[in-house]
Amino acid sequence: MSKIKKLLSAVLAVILSFSVVMSVTGCATTGRTQKGVLTIQYFEGGYGTEWLEYAAKKYQEENPGFQYKLIPDSTITNQVYTYLKSGQNLADIYMTQGSTAWVEWVSLGYIENLESVYEAEVDTSSGKRKIKDYLDPDVMKKNYSQRIYGQGSHYPWMLPWASPVISFAYNETILLSTKHTVQPVGGDFKIGEYWTQPPQTVNELVAYCSDILARNDGIKPFSLPFADGMHWLEYFMSVWWAQYQGVYEENLQTVKEGDGSYYDFYNFESAEVWKQVGIQKAIDQWRTLIIDEKGDWKNTVDNITEHSVQEAERIFARGESALVLAGSFSYREMQQYVTNDEYVFKMMSMPLFDDGTKAMKNEDGTTANINYSMNDETIFIPSGAVNKDLAKEFLIYLCSEEMLLDFTKRTGSMRPFDYNPLELLPDYEWDTYTKSYLDLYFESDILLSNYPANKKLDEISPIYLYKRPTMFGRTTTASVINDMRTMTGEEIMVGEDNPNNVYSVTKKYFNTWKTELGIE
Repeated sequence: MSKIKKLLSAVLAVILSFSVVMSVTGCATTGRTQKGVLTIQYFEGGYGTEWLEYAAKKYQEENPGFQYKLIPDSTITNQVYTYLKSGQNLADIYMTQGSTAWVEWVSLGYIENLESVYEAEVDTSSGKRKIKDYLDPDVMKKNYSQRIYGQGSHYPWMLPWASPVISFAYNETILLSTKHTVQPVGGDFKIGEYWTQPPQTVNELVAYCSDILARNDGIKPFSLPFADGMHWLEYFMSVWWAQYQGVYEENLQTVKEGDGSYYDFYNFESAEVWKQVGIQKAIDQWRTLIIDEKGDWKNTVDNITEHSVQEAERIFARGESALVLAGSFSYREMQQYVTNDEYVFKMMSMPLFDDGTKAMKNEDGTTANINYSMNDETIFIPSGAVNKDLAKEFLIYLCSEEMLLDFTKRTGSMRPFDYNPLELLPDYEWDTYTKSYLDLYFESDILLSNYPANKKLDEISPIYLYKRPTMFGRTTTASVINDMRTMTGEEIMVGEDNPNNVYSVTKKYFNTWKTELGIE
């Protein structure tokens, strides 16, 4: 399928383009990395530093003479390529929010092979287990690639970090004090009674928005981060898309055999995947929730285009909105802004599209509970690191059940391994928000990823590996969100009267990608 020389030329061209895009400003590794001193440069974000400080100190107690240096760096995700390219003063371990370019870094020899880490055994309550068998199988596979596409065996190069689920967070105090004022299609509520659980379908969510506004106390349904977080809407649309389209195979209640599933999309066999109707349906769910008949925003706090992700969280924490787009890490980012000690915040499972009746089913006929897990965050060792063996030993240590449990306790997030803190720590008192996240995590039938999980390693398309187009192809999320104000999902994705529809625009680039990668 590939012409290797063309592929390598394409890879180098992409890498050169990255060198122009990546800025050289920001926090750099301070001083020369010392032999024998494990140096870790990491994104702090919503996970904080406590978990890593504890792990390093614990490892030091168990291994006298171990020395380490921890460097929190909010810019590391964007800056790490600059460090790798320079090859100077590299940290031994980088922990970033992930990059779609890591396969290219592998091809350039920047990344250390982690096969010995994946093959290592760690202690668990069920005995010794190899890390590769302890990991979630879909997430594990996502971190494998060949050194050069089409040549040799597949190896692991990245170690998945956290597994935060993305969904709506809701203020339960507001929910339980809100009365039903409207009856949604397919609903069975009693008008005048109070809500007792979060909405289960988008139709119910629309009704909940109406009920929130009917309170007339200034509380709005949504706080949205449209200054820098429009891409968050993609996580939610992915779930509605998968519910409609089917995850591993087509949902034959709504699409035909041959139309392709959610995971088929991510293998990018042709540009026709952007015609999947599930994407159109997902766009229309958001239109129903936040766009009025005039094309203006509805059900939101004011000035959403000026609000960052953090500001949207603060508005929610102050009780000014009933819902916010959130991850398992969000409560730790916003808890200092909570103004009412009586507020109870929880995460809810993603509601089913429309009235839920045609959402994808499990094999037993029950409706599948699908949520989105943002597992792009990765840990890796640069091939030029001074202390590679020490780094590998520490990564193995971080994958033991004891360290996984400690990570979850300190960060409120899971790592994508086969452990259940609710069962392993039955007496531990989780905060309400984390408990709701853990319930959501373990009650999900499927945790989605943006990866062709239904394919074998040698079946994965080079377009996925080297181009990584999104559900909107070459169209930005911001453009799609703005187009939602005047166009339906169908018009945005494939509309004949829309010359800039996602399918038509992306198809032109798709053919170019095939040429660059030497695909027949």
